[in-house]
Amino acid sequence: KNNPIFISMVAVTSAIVVTKTFIGAAIFSAAFLCVLILSSAIAHLILAKAGRGLYLAVYMVIASCIAAAIDICIAKLLPALAFNDPMYIPLIVVSATVISFTYKNEGYLRSLFGSICGGVGYGIALIAISFVRELLSTGMLFSFGDRAGVGIFNKWFAPIDVLGTTAGAFILVGLIIALVRYIANSRAEVRSQRQAEFEQIMR
Repeated sequence: KNNPIFISMVAVTSAIVVTKTFIGAAIFSAAFLCVLILSSAIAHLILAKAGRGLYLAVYMVIASCIAAAIDICIAKLLPALAFNDPMYIPLIVVSATVISFTYKNEGYLRSLFGSICGGVGYGIALIAISFVRELLSTGMLFSFGDRAGVGIFNKWFAPIDVLGTTAGAFILVGLIIALVRYIANSRAEVRSQRQAEFEQIMR
């Protein structure tokens, strides 16, 4: 109901930058969830009563340290999966800060649980966008870095090259957001209609 990308649209920028490949989006989402959970657990515990400015500043410092540590660990232990774009770490920090701040004033456990759920929804949205984007722009999946992906479509398929660009990503994200909202509104209308029918029967 409050997906950071499809509904509240507070993290659309990262959805444009990191969703060019499915594997890249999956690695980003995993690192993002680690940063969000660890930094939220620390920040909500020690900054629950802090003002807006102090919370954002301290949280970003905590998230930056954790994100840098995770980046170093990936580069040392799994160099094939290391981030090849220096923008990924700032995007992780900013996205985690925005999502965590959304649930800042709901108590420690509720804030932490809300942040985790928001982060999971954010990761699912990124992976869904990257799946559609890579498949339609290349006809392949699971490409990463210099490695070619697995061909999905036959030779008859003409890749939609524009989806590999920033403009194409904006268009795709907008279409997906419109589809998600249409489905949500349709379900809301069905629920309202059923409720009205039930009330009429009860009368």
